[in-house]
Parts: sequence; structure tokens; C-alpha cells
Amino acid sequence: MEELRGVLAQAQALLNAAGSDGEDAVRQVHDKVTASLALARATLEDLEDDANRYVRDHPRQALGIAAAMGVLVGVLVGRRR
Repeated sequence: MEELRGVLAQAQALLNAAGSDGEDAVRQVHDKVTASLALARATLEDLEDDANRYVRDHPRQALGIAAAMGVLVGVLVGRRR
């Protein structure tokens, strides 16, 4: 999640730098991308809230899913060696 937040922050910084140009086309693109970034941030927050709520409501299932993912990653990494 933190990595995705970092990407969003970098995209926002690029937009702010590009948005200083006064041309209409650049402004329109800037506005559309800014709106998309806001939607992405809101979606990320919603997904994070949903995941936290699921883990709190179903701790045993969440632990089982995490364990299964760990085994899967272990098998995949083990095959590469």
C-alpha cells in the first residue's frame, strides 16, 4: 500500500510541475489526471478499509489466507533455485 501511495504522490508532483504551464490543452489534461488521481486515492482508502474490516471480522480466515499465500510464494521461490 505504501508503494502505491508513493507512486500516487510522485504522479501528483509531476502534475503540479506540468500544470504550471498556462496552455488550455495542458490544463485540461492536468485536470483530468488530477481527478483520476483523486479517484485512485479514494479507491485505495476504500480497499484498505475493507481489508482491515475483513481481517477484524474474520481473523481465522485471514490467517489461513496469509498462510496459504506464504506457502505459495515459498513454492514458487523454491522452484527458481
